[in-house]
Amino acid sequence: ITAFKKGVSDGSKEIEDKAADAAVDVTPEKEKDKA
Repeated sequence: ITAFKKGVSDGSKEIEDKAADAAVDVTPEKEKDKA
């Protein structure tokens, strides 16, 4: 069960990283200046 949970959390982390990258890619230039 622990191994399963670890796999799930690793997968979630990877998905979050990709989602964050995608969010940055679509952010308008003027919004990037504020960040």
